[in-house]
Formats: sequence, C-alpha cells, structure tokens
Amino acid sequence: MTETTCKDSKCTKGTFVRQCEANVVKCEPCANGTFTAADNHMESCLACRVCSSINNLMPDVECRADTNRQCKCKPGFYCPNLTEGQCEHCFPVKNCPPGQGVTKNHTQLEDTKCEPCPDGTYSNVTDYISSCKNHTSCAYLGRDLKDRGTPKTDATCGDFKACRSCNWMLPAGMWAGLAVTALIIFLVLFIIYWRTKRRSQNSVTISEYFSSTSPTFPPDILKCPASCGLEKYQEDQKLMHTAENNSFMDCSTNCDLGTTQVMSVSEKYSTANYSTDRIIFPSINQSEPQESEWHD
Repeated sequence: MTETTCKDSKCTKGTFVRQCEANVVKCEPCANGTFTAADNHMESCLACRVCSSINNLMPDVECRADTNRQCKCKPGFYCPNLTEGQCEHCFPVKNCPPGQGVTKNHTQLEDTKCEPCPDGTYSNVTDYISSCKNHTSCAYLGRDLKDRGTPKTDATCGDFKACRSCNWMLPAGMWAGLAVTALIIFLVLFIIYWRTKRRSQNSVTISEYFSSTSPTFPPDILKCPASCGLEKYQEDQKLMHTAENNSFMDCSTNCDLGTTQVMSVSEKYSTANYSTDRIIFPSINQSEPQESEWHD
C-alpha cells in the first residue's frame, strides 16, 4: 500500500494509526490521558485538557479515549467569556451586601443578581446565595412590637401580650408533643380499664360458681332416719317452722330413747372435719329448748 493509501485509511475514534504495512492499517487504542474524538489517520492521540485550579476550574467530565476532559467553574465563580466553547478562566461572582438579596443565582456563564430588600423584608448577611427574608411577625407570636426592623435588620419583639383574644398558635412541634402525650395517656387508661373489667368479670364468675354450688355435708347430717314414726316426724316439722332466726332442726332423731336429739348443722359440720375456710353456711337446724330440758 502506498503512503497515499495509508493516509486515506482512518482509525475509529479512541484509536490512532500505529503503522501501515502490506496494504493494512494497524490501529491502536489511545493511552490514559490521551484521546481522539473522531475517526482519524493520526499517528498519535491528543493530550487531554487540564482543568487548572489556578484559573478556578474543576473537572466536569473526565477524559476518556474518545472524549476530551470537560471543565467547569468552581462554586462561587462564573465564566463570562468562552474560547472555542471552553472556559479558560473563571471569575468570582458578586456577593449581595446586607440590605440586598439574591434575586437570581449565578450560573456557569452569568453573575449573581442582587436587589434591595422590599418593605417588610431584610438581609443581614453578605453572600451570593441568600435572598431577603420576612421580618418576624410579633403579632403572630402574641408579643408586642418593639422595633419594626429595617432592610438590614430583623424586627424586635417585646413581652407577650395579655391573652384576651390570642390569635397566635403553638409551634407545630409542641402540638405534636401534646398529641403524642394525649395518646399515651389514653392507652394507659384503656389498659387499666380493660384489666379492671376483666378482673371484675372473673370475680363475678367465681362468686356465681360458689353460690350455685350446694355445700357438701357429711352423710349423718343429710340423712334422715327412716325408723322414726310419722307422728314424731310431723312434730319435728312444726318445730322447724317455729325456730328462731330462721333456723332448721336436725331431722335426725333418737328413736331408741324416744326423744328428739337436736344438733346444729354447724356442730355436725365441725365434727365432720371439713376444713373449707371460704364458704361458711349458717346453721339452719336449731330448736328451742324443750320444757323437759329446763329442769335439767
């Protein structure tokens, strides 16, 4: 291949012509720090652009084999003039003094725009990012106005007003705290109420159980002797209805002796060695003293 043929043959972007032999062009990738942005027949790659910090530049897009490095201005700087679409030097942006605020932030190509603060606003800093702020509303806070404020200073508030018709509101954080506190108190009271109600229901259930359960007496208390005569049994029944304190007479009798043996249920219940302490049943079988017993 002739020299002209080699010059007409190109390598793709990101590579360069290493050599041209035997009608074949040999291409080789660009090394680090070099690039070719288009198809070429160059014998070497181009050096990547350097973003000089002295000129207030910093990398925006890093260099690759097929792309040159892109630079931009550091924060707080702008580039009013471009050279072949690239900035060579950046200049500091303007700071807005106290009494003026930023109306338009700076860009890579434009400076900051400042304007005097209108009535009711102020700015007490010098920078290129702060806009004018509203004066503090003392009336909103429920306080007296001490100083109206200027374009360079904030308003000053005095003491709190007498709260006849307070139209100020608590901060949102305080409202949130009150709401959380109220919720916690409600949950605690609900849990206490629920536990108390549950214990009450359990107590009623146990009470109903014991009240509906008949006491267990020894057999000698419950059993009425079958050998007693009918007349003796009827006499005992009359005595049962006339007993004081609504007491009952024990139906057990001693037929052999021909006399009625009276023993209260409580006495027989104690002799039966029953040791329950929770349920105490009143004696309902207690007779009046007989005439024959007065002389004894």
